[in-house]
Amino acid sequence: MRVPEKDVPHGLTADEYVKLSIQYSLLGWPKQALTCARKAFESGKASRRGIFKDLNPQDAQKFAPLFEFLESSFEMQEQASDAVKKSITALQAAAELADQKLDEFEPLGEIKREIKSAIDFFGDQVGKAFGKTLDEYILPALGLPTRDLPQDLSAIEYFELAQRYKQMGWTEQSRDACVMVRELEPNSEIADAALRFLRTRLPKQPVPHSAVEKNIQGYNQLTRGDLDGAEKTFRTLTRKFETFEWPYGNLGLIYIRKGEIERAKSVLWKALDLNADYLNAWLHLARAWAACLELSEARSCIRKALQLDPDDPQARSLEEIINVLGTL
Repeated sequence: MRVPEKDVPHGLTADEYVKLSIQYSLLGWPKQALTCARKAFESGKASRRGIFKDLNPQDAQKFAPLFEFLESSFEMQEQASDAVKKSITALQAAAELADQKLDEFEPLGEIKREIKSAIDFFGDQVGKAFGKTLDEYILPALGLPTRDLPQDLSAIEYFELAQRYKQMGWTEQSRDACVMVRELEPNSEIADAALRFLRTRLPKQPVPHSAVEKNIQGYNQLTRGDLDGAEKTFRTLTRKFETFEWPYGNLGLIYIRKGEIERAKSVLWKALDLNADYLNAWLHLARAWAACLELSEARSCIRKALQLDPDDPQARSLEEIINVLGTL
């Protein structure tokens, strides 16, 4: 099976458009998924599993303006995104040119270097002071954990703390909190949950906080739609931190979004070579297989994900989507 074309085809049945809409959703192509959903409504009721079975033609017509509005919104968003990217590129080029001209004029170039040195020095001092203020005043005031692992908590409190640390990108503090859970209540359900969290949601090997921060930066680029920028960030991370599996997992997600499924599989298997318990890599791999309607392979990946964490909501949701694809 191959990846669907980016241009939504004409003349399909309602069932075929429903299937295609799911494929587009798995690829992270919302505009095409929405267009297929609209065409499924327009084509009539999908025949299997009762898709749209309770929707009469009058109700279906009410959805038409909503679909049209959402599709036009995606068009506007894409145009705005392209305009912003072009503006940023132009500004960067202008800044680089101005920087180069300042260097060519030696007196100004020397002044610029002195100013930069002063900024770097004070920036470093301010950064250290802000880090101290963040840990000692700001985070506690917001009810958030600081980088120093607190003492005398219960096992449940340490497990909750581990999850919050992970959300904040503090993977090693999260790891330490999980260890505390297992030390306090070995052979308990909470200890099993902490071990499962440690194995499936944290890097297998300790990594510097700077690497995690860079990974977060790349993920933010990805969510903004800057796939090329995110790919560059994650590629840099894989070169600098070869045993850090998360950038490979995120590269897999980027290649799925780009429709480059074979490249996605390749980097996801690399992530799993580094950490066979990396839950997100199994989910991304299942998504890649399902997007091409290779459902047997997708189910195999989901089974592995659910072995790692039977309660994971993303795995359960993706399992249901794959099951629906199998009925269409």
